[in-house]
Amino acid sequence: MAVPKADLAAASKAASEDLAAAVRKKVSAHPAGGSVEAALAMRGESRGARLTRLFELVSGDVPQRMARVLEVMDTLRRELPDVLARLPLKLSHLGFGSLEALVQYFAEALFWMETSAASRAEFLSGLKGWRWNLVGRLLFERLVKFHPQLDALFRRLAGDVIDLINGELRTRPRALVDVEGRPRTATATFGKPLKVLEFRLIGADGVERAFTDFGFLTVNREGWWAILPIEIKMPSALARVAQQFSEFLQRLVVGQELIAVIEQDGALVRQPVKTEKLLFLRDQPTQVAVAPISTRAAERLATKALASKDVASIVEMEPRASRSRQVQYYRIRLLVLREWLEALVRPLTDPPKR
Repeated sequence: MAVPKADLAAASKAASEDLAAAVRKKVSAHPAGGSVEAALAMRGESRGARLTRLFELVSGDVPQRMARVLEVMDTLRRELPDVLARLPLKLSHLGFGSLEALVQYFAEALFWMETSAASRAEFLSGLKGWRWNLVGRLLFERLVKFHPQLDALFRRLAGDVIDLINGELRTRPRALVDVEGRPRTATATFGKPLKVLEFRLIGADGVERAFTDFGFLTVNREGWWAILPIEIKMPSALARVAQQFSEFLQRLVVGQELIAVIEQDGALVRQPVKTEKLLFLRDQPTQVAVAPISTRAAERLATKALASKDVASIVEMEPRASRSRQVQYYRIRLLVLREWLEALVRPLTDPPKR
């Protein structure tokens, strides 16, 4: 008898959680410093040695990946202070209180990264794209979610959206629609929205998958939920965001349950929401796409001296519409230069310049 996909997914998830806990424990216990001999040996690491280590990290078995991750931690601890000293980007922009928190974040994330490349040469042929994907997933997403100024901006934006929804409710109890576009009766207003670090969706097959990068969530006393979804995109993916937004409601219609991952008291909490209990404004843009400035815009800024206060400042915030996809959304472009983010991951592949 075949095992249901949902059961397989649950077993896999449990095993992954056990391994994740073991990795987290190992990473947090790895001491800073180490022997003088080891430090001196690693100080002279060549680019070739670093590339080999990285390939072994993303292609090896669990013991090999763990060993390579711990070596990466030593390198990052040694080299990132000098990198950060040269950048306007600060640890606080990424939501970290210390260098060690950043190093452990990198280590845990890198442990789970894999490659389909069959050889070192094949992996290195796609290294540029791999590095840029790493920058987007680990650093730009983190900056958008945790930069103090952006946090305040998105909280205000979410509050404005909820105020708009509540205003509609006070005027017309059936002003809001469900995921299928049907008017639903709601009379109780919504409270202060909670920040959601990730939305996940359990599909019709019972399997949980990533859904939306980020956003806000609130509930009223009648059990209806309202959300503000925010997609975080690199410039090359921004052109496809209208298509993604157009599929947003379709995926919710066939989904069983939305999972909102919320940070509370330093721990991540999973808030389940039945998709049929979600309400939306009928014709108002309540989706947001966030991206760095374009490569061309970044080139124009290359000769300017930018300070810490300039990082992630807003250079564009405007409503957008796609006629072909029949969607409306807000687009926000931030002053974030690719070179800042890439500088933080370059020690994985390149020795420091002398």
